[in-house]
Amino acid sequence: DFVEPKSSFKGNFAKTNTPTSQPQTRRPLSLYNSPVFVSDDEDDDNIVLKSTWRTRHTRPKSLPKTSENTPPLLPSKLDDSSSSEEEFTSLLERLKKKNNFIGNSFLPNNSKAFSFYTRTFVFILLCLFPARNVLCKTPGCFLQSLTNPSSSYVGSFKQNKEALTSKLYHLYNTTVFESKLPANMSVTWNKKMRKTAGYCVTGQEKGGGNRYARIELSEKVCDSADRLRDTLIHEMCHAATWLINGVRDGHGNFWKLYARKATLAHPELPMVTRCHSYDIKYKFQYQCTRCKNTIGRHSKSLDTQRFVCALCTGQLVLLTPSKPRAPTPFANFVKENYSSVRQELAGQSHAEVMRKLSADFASKTKLSQS
Repeated sequence: DFVEPKSSFKGNFAKTNTPTSQPQTRRPLSLYNSPVFVSDDEDDDNIVLKSTWRTRHTRPKSLPKTSENTPPLLPSKLDDSSSSEEEFTSLLERLKKKNNFIGNSFLPNNSKAFSFYTRTFVFILLCLFPARNVLCKTPGCFLQSLTNPSSSYVGSFKQNKEALTSKLYHLYNTTVFESKLPANMSVTWNKKMRKTAGYCVTGQEKGGGNRYARIELSEKVCDSADRLRDTLIHEMCHAATWLINGVRDGHGNFWKLYARKATLAHPELPMVTRCHSYDIKYKFQYQCTRCKNTIGRHSKSLDTQRFVCALCTGQLVLLTPSKPRAPTPFANFVKENYSSVRQELAGQSHAEVMRKLSADFASKTKLSQS
C-alpha cells in the first residue's frame, strides 16, 4: 500500500559515472500474505483473527453476465452474511461466559435485523461495561443498609454521622486501599461548603518531608448516609493517589484505578464518578415574579430590594418566609433588668453589665430548679 514518493526538487545535478540502477519491480498485492493477529487475552485460548487485507486489495474477477443485453451482476453479500452472523454470535457467547451474563437478554431474537453499526455498538458496550455482581462478598459490609430507612445511621444521621464517617473510612481503607492510608487521617465537616460535597487537601512538609492529606465534607450537601458513603470513597481515591503513588492527577488514570477497584470490592456502591448530581436542599427559596425561576439559599441572605432575577431582571420574592422566633428566657431577663443593672454599674462598660446580668440569670435559674 505504500508508494515511494517522487522527489519534488528540480535542479541541475552533477553527472556521475555510476551505472544507472535497475528499477525494482513490485510484487503484486495478491501475492502478499494476510496479516494474522493472535489474542493476548488469557481466557481466549487458540483464537486467531485473520485479516481481510488480501481480499480487499485483490482485483475482483470478471463478473458474470446474465445475458448479452444485461450488465454484469454485482457480487452478492448473502454468502458472507451467514458467516459474519455466526462469528458475531460466537463472540457474544464468549463474552457471556467470560463476564458471567445471566440469560440471553443481551442477544437479539433475530440477529440479522441488526445492522453492522448496531452490532458493533453492542459489542463495545459489552466490553467496556461488563455485568456486575450486585452481591458484596466482603464480610461485615453494611453499605447496602445505608439506603434502608430503618437503619439507625439513616434515621438519626446528624447524631451518628461522626461515628459513621469513622466506620466507613476504616472499611474502605481495609477493603479497597489495603490499609495503606493512615488510620488517623483528618476527616472534618465544613459548614461553608455550599455546593461541593467534599474536598481533599494534599500537601507535603517543608524540605521534602512526608506527604499528608486531609478530607473535608460538606454539612449542607452530605446530609444523608448514602451521600456520605459515596462522597467519602471519592475523596479517599484522591488521597490515595497522592499518599500511595505520589501523583496529583485530579481525576486521571490513578484516580480511575482506585475508583474501579472500589466498585469491584463493593458492587453495591454506585459508579464512582467525577462530579456529584445531588439535589441540594435549601432552607430558603426565592422565585422570580416574571419567569418563575427559583433560587435556593441556605440562609436568608438575599436582599430582594437590591438584587433581581439574572434571567429576566424580574423581582424576587421569598417563597418560604422564616418563622419569627420566640425570645429566649435570657433575652427576656436582659430586657427587664438591663436598665437597673446599668444604673447600678454606672461608668462600667457594656461587657461588665452583661456579665453581671449573666451571673444574676444563672443564680436565678439555679434557685428555680432547686
